[in-house]
Amino acid sequence: KEAIGWHAAAVKLMGPLVLPASALIGALYPTLCRLWSENVQEYMHTTRDALRAAFVMTMPIALGCGLFPDIGVRIFGEDTFGPAENNLRILAFYVLLLYVTMTLGTALNAAGRQRAWTTVQFICIVVILVADPFLVRWFQAHTGNGALGVNITTAGTELLMLIAGLCLMPRGVLDRSILRSGLLTLVAGAAMVTVAW
Repeated sequence: KEAIGWHAAAVKLMGPLVLPASALIGALYPTLCRLWSENVQEYMHTTRDALRAAFVMTMPIALGCGLFPDIGVRIFGEDTFGPAENNLRILAFYVLLLYVTMTLGTALNAAGRQRAWTTVQFICIVVILVADPFLVRWFQAHTGNGALGVNITTAGTELLMLIAGLCLMPRGVLDRSILRSGLLTLVAGAAMVTVAW
């Protein structure tokens, strides 16, 4: 019962952190659909801009969640929900990836690659169905918090989606400017971690 409560608290705290990404893709999808049919070069430019925005938004949110999970846990009470901090640390990696994968997924759907993207999501479901029972039991036996297994599977499948999304992206979208933006975001994140430390 305790592990389920810690997981529920962590997931509840994650909800508001995903809202900016949801707002981004809600505005992005119709624009990318129109651009894919009218002007592919502009589609690529807009997708790159959206990915840069996702990098910039996700880094402080994910690092804040990972570095200071106790702030969120205090809402529920540290005495009862203190172990949920570990759940939040793992889910911070999930959030870091989620902003980018949501943007990639929106761009792929707009480019007519829904079937391939849906296949990737289905594969992730299969991975979860296979891995969760094993990981939940293992973490429950070794840490007393089986929900950590669920969180690791969630973060792992998001990484799988990121890799697949990058591979499925239409040719020409991913260029050196995206790599540069990603690296600069990582440098800024490292600076944030240093200051926090």
